[in-house]
Order: sequence, then structure tokens, then C-alpha cells
Amino acid sequence: RKLLYPGECGYAMETGGIMAEIRTLTVEKIRAYHAEYYRPDNMCIIITGKVGSEDLLRSLEEMEEKIQGKGHPRDKPRPWHCVPVPQLLQSSDVSVEFPSDEEETGCVMLAWRICEWSCFDEIMRLNILHAYLTESEVSLLHQEFVEGSEDGESVCSSVAFGACENKEGFHWCCFDAVGVEHIPHVKEQFFKVMNQLCLEGVDMARMASVIKRYHVKLLNALEDSPHETIPYYCIYSFLFAENFAQDTKSKLKSVASSNELLSLTADDWVELVRKYILSPPSVCVRAVPSTKRGEELAAKERRRVQERKEELGEEKLQQLQKKLEDAIEANDQPIPDSVQEQFKVPDVTKISFIPIDFAIYPEAAGAGAG
Repeated sequence: RKLLYPGECGYAMETGGIMAEIRTLTVEKIRAYHAEYYRPDNMCIIITGKVGSEDLLRSLEEMEEKIQGKGHPRDKPRPWHCVPVPQLLQSSDVSVEFPSDEEETGCVMLAWRICEWSCFDEIMRLNILHAYLTESEVSLLHQEFVEGSEDGESVCSSVAFGACENKEGFHWCCFDAVGVEHIPHVKEQFFKVMNQLCLEGVDMARMASVIKRYHVKLLNALEDSPHETIPYYCIYSFLFAENFAQDTKSKLKSVASSNELLSLTADDWVELVRKYILSPPSVCVRAVPSTKRGEELAAKERRRVQERKEELGEEKLQQLQKKLEDAIEANDQPIPDSVQEQFKVPDVTKISFIPIDFAIYPEAAGAGAG
């Protein structure tokens, strides 16, 4: 990510944190971060289910009055809306060692920056291209890298394409369990296959099948899991959209019209490959297994722990141990009945069920009875 988003950019950060940096955090830093970003105007509430509008608005009004009473400022800029995302101007190619008990297989990942989040139709085309290139055993990249080329030798155990829809996102191609002898050559072989695709063209019969499956997959998600699918679109709109309502509607419209991509020609798909894979700067990261690296990291951690013990001293260590044990004991205390009693038990007679109609087909009923 740091190679894809050079300079100062939140997208370059590891969301889970890097241990060396986590160790430097203080309570004051964490509280300052919360005060800066965990604020009412930076909050999105998504409600699903059959809820009465009057009860809902009444509850939200009470919450809003409580929040406003705390005097939160409203003039702070929203994240991802105030700092421009740095451009990726040149390609990079790096190899990194990772600790491993064996040195047989590694991983290779290629990535490119793509269009802005709001280019819904363009991103949908990319998703379909990804499926065409890697989905199923007959896909181009699966045949080349997993099944093996003409000599029958497999390069990796799996290959996958995907996209990350940031305000300015990226897409990636990952080759997993790559034999160490193949790791240096994967990038060159990949671009060779992509150039060959542009020369020979796209199999439009298979592309049509991929588009239809993709369209059905989207509609199934909307029908079977609307409580997950629609909030997913809403959250991205909340994070990145300049106009929440308009962009959310545009996203849903693009999903419903995905079948219209059947009208695209082979040249259109080849142009997409050139635009987002062959022409722009790329980032290639080769993860190489190393038993020596594992030993070095283990030795470094032992030294760190020993140095920390010496720095604190026996007395300070005992104080910290006591503080930790007290915190665990306090955290494990049962919730007082007085707190639980504040939550009212809802009246089951007021539960609003979704109406369901039943129908029995006579012939089927008769067959079952017989």
C-alpha cells in the first residue's frame, strides 16, 4: 500500500496497526485521535428491518439532542475529503523476505491504481474482467499459471484478481504458493500473457457467460442479503460521496444494469486491459520465504524483551503486573443488576412481523398425499 500511495496518505497505512508503532502509543494519543475522528458529524447510522417511522424518528431525535448537548464542533473537515490522494507516477518492483519454516513457496502480487470510487460502470467492467481472467478452471490466468503452460509445469496453486474501492482505489492480481524458482519470472510472464490477450482478442462467448453470471450474482445478493448488500453501498457513499443520495442511487442503478455490458465489443475489453493493466505504473511485490529471517526476528524479539526488562527493573515490573491483574479483575466483574434493569423488556405484542402469504398448488398437494 505504501508503494501504491506514496507520500502522506491514509490509504498507505496498515489499518490493524504495526506492532512497533503500537508500542509507542500513549493513552493521550488515543484519546486525541478519538476526539478528532469519532464525532457525531462523522457518523453514519444504518437501520434495517421493519421499523415504525414515528418511533424511529423519536429515538433519533432524543439521541441528536443528547449529542448536541455535549457541544461537539461541526466545522472539522471529513476524512478523505480534505487531503488530495497522491498520484502513482512510476512503477516499482521489490522483493521482501518473510519468516518461514521452509523455503519452497512464496507469493507475488501485482497492483495498479484505478479510477475514482464514483466511476461505478468502469469499476463494474473491471470486476467482470477480473472474473474473466481468473474465475473457473478455463480462465486465461488459471490455465497459464495453475494448470501450467505447454511444458505442463504449474507456477502457483492459485491466482486471483480483486479491487479495493477507495476514493481512488486500486486493483490487484495475487499469485499464491508460487514455487521459489518461479517467483522472479511471474511478473514478466503475466505481462506477456496480457499482451498476447490484446493481440488475439477476447473470447466473447465466454465473456457473455461471465457477464450473465455476474449479473445474476448481484441480483441474488440484493434479494438474499439486502441487509448486507445495500448497507455496503451506503457505507461507501457515506465515506466518499460528495452527494450521498445521488451517488447511492447511481451505484444501485449500475448494479441493476450490469447485464447491459453484453453490448460491449472485444475491442472494448482489450482497451480496458491496456488502460488499467498494461499502460499505467504498476507495483510488484515478491514475498520470498526465508528460514534465516525467522531466526533473526526471533532473536531480535528476545533482545527487545530483555532490554525492556532491564530498563524497567524488577520493582517496576511487579507494579505493572499488579496493575494488569487489577484491570483484569475489574473487567471481569459481573454487570450490576441496577444497570441491566435500566433496559426495558420490549412488549412482544408490539413486534411487527413481515406479512407472509401461503399458497398450495393442488396437483403437488395431491401427489404428496398419495
